[in-house]
Amino acid sequence: MRFRPFLNSDPPAIARVWSAQPPQRGQAERVSARMLNALVYSKPYFDRHGLIVAEDNVGRVIGFVHAGFGPNEQRTDIGTDMGVVCALMVSPSVDYDPVASGLLHEAEQYLRSRGAKLIYAGGISPLNPFYLGLYGGSELPGILASDARTLEFFLQRQYEVIDRCVVFHRSLGSFRSPIDRKQLQIKRRYRVEADSQYVAQGWWEACTSPPTDTTRYELMEKGKRTPCGSVLAWSIEPLSHQWGQCAVGVYQVTIEHTLHRQGLATFLNVQALTQMQLSGVRLVEAQTMVHNTAAIGLYEKLGFERVDEGCVLRRKSFA
Repeated sequence: MRFRPFLNSDPPAIARVWSAQPPQRGQAERVSARMLNALVYSKPYFDRHGLIVAEDNVGRVIGFVHAGFGPNEQRTDIGTDMGVVCALMVSPSVDYDPVASGLLHEAEQYLRSRGAKLIYAGGISPLNPFYLGLYGGSELPGILASDARTLEFFLQRQYEVIDRCVVFHRSLGSFRSPIDRKQLQIKRRYRVEADSQYVAQGWWEACTSPPTDTTRYELMEKGKRTPCGSVLAWSIEPLSHQWGQCAVGVYQVTIEHTLHRQGLATFLNVQALTQMQLSGVRLVEAQTMVHNTAAIGLYEKLGFERVDEGCVLRRKSFA
């Protein structure tokens, strides 16, 4: 077995390794070289030395690992102080542990050689350079609890869970807008408009934006044109294709600080979900960190159910 950096001829072999993985909810089951070219290799910061493949004695690709970085403080370029192991997969036809261990060692060596002082496993904002649309869901969640083998592998190799996020799903087949006095009062004063021409704000957001068009649902006071809150939504493709229904991910819910605790976040999300339902969306995913009790309360109030958990892992030391 030997390890080497990515070559331009590798995408079909990497796609075969990926597509051979056991099925799981939060990981695209079938990927093509074209998908990987569009969602991974075309990123402006893609470094072939960070994508390392394992070959057997006859030159067959039997696994790969992909390491990268998040943005610098200004989000105008990558920053190399913190590295992340974005993906690690091994062909089911070979013994997992020795191949995966060798790949992880190579990835850590690469990150350290570029200046990484901390190394994480599993992409999560802002360490989210690759694989949105192919893993996780509405956002990159670290390593999913349902991805049990990968999670256990890292936990046995000096990585520890330092944070968690909750993955929520809401079926819109039975969704009904809640009616109460407070929401009716808000509806008299505010409206929600959908802007399908949303443009990413800054270089890093542009690089890591969802692979499908993003819609911005804007909360506005009637008679005014300046939004006082918003939520972003995108069609979770190609991952959600295997779920068998039109699925949308929501993220970045914001309300002006002076308007917090007035029921506006509930109103904004209810109106956005209603508009999605009318457009044919059948499933919505949202993620939030476990310590964000306000967001968890909001999603549970709207009938979202917990379907998974994301784990943020960091290496204990380089020793």
